[in-house]
Amino acid sequence: MLIASGAAAHAQTGLVERSRLEGEGIKPEASFEHRIDPWSRWTLKLQADPALGTDAGARAGIDVRVLTERLDAHELQAGAAMAFSPAPSEAVQAWQPFDDDRPTVFLEDSWRWSPQVRVTGGARLVGMPGGAALHRRLSLAWQPASDWTLRLTDAVLRPASPAADGLRGQRFLGMDLQTEQEASILRVQVRLASQLVNEAVQPQWLHAASLALSAPLDDRWLLGGDSLITSQGKLMRLKLSGSMVRDRARLSLVVPRRFQGRPIDPALNGGLPLGDADDRLGWRTRLELRF
Repeated sequence: MLIASGAAAHAQTGLVERSRLEGEGIKPEASFEHRIDPWSRWTLKLQADPALGTDAGARAGIDVRVLTERLDAHELQAGAAMAFSPAPSEAVQAWQPFDDDRPTVFLEDSWRWSPQVRVTGGARLVGMPGGAALHRRLSLAWQPASDWTLRLTDAVLRPASPAADGLRGQRFLGMDLQTEQEASILRVQVRLASQLVNEAVQPQWLHAASLALSAPLDDRWLLGGDSLITSQGKLMRLKLSGSMVRDRARLSLVVPRRFQGRPIDPALNGGLPLGDADDRLGWRTRLELRF
């Protein structure tokens, strides 16, 4: 069973996150998974956002999907999601993945063309303010070496009905290069991203670079830090994490969490740390339980 906060969900993991920073509340999430046969499984995810300490209304939702690997080198998944909230759904962005907890029906295929190349493509019909939209995504991931990955993404968002004429179409093109290296006990992760968001108004280029360092203090505790630099601002964090109770619980502390500059555009998502429009120091604790 999984209980999680936000999008930080992992199979058979429980996560409850609390933050002292203004505007951040508790977002619990629970996931259940059942294997149908050796090649197929289905998952059920329940999530809720009490929106404590914010002006946004409470939200809740359910996500059901079926995944199968019966076809050689393919992983197919199809599913649907429903959301319950007194407030209208937020606008969908072309860069977003298909697991962003919105009312949707989707189909996606991840095909390993070779040991070094994976192609993932899919389409979904998704609800958003003003009507429904058709969202399709295609990405190509190439691993020239085990510790290097280059990912190219092409996505398009278009109104799906005459009633959605007020919705803006959007095209997204992204390139992401990442690597992970180890030197003695030090682990280094580097990521570079360059992305073009082409809306009806005007195209916008976004660039970012992130660096993450971590090293074990002993067999249970890990000390690390990461930084994100973009043309919009920068973010720096220090993180201490450790496992307890025979690896059934994990505690992490992040401090400081400092952001300078304008809010970093969420289109720089995909593994890069995101920043809030907050230039104060703050701390965040996270407790993860495994069952």
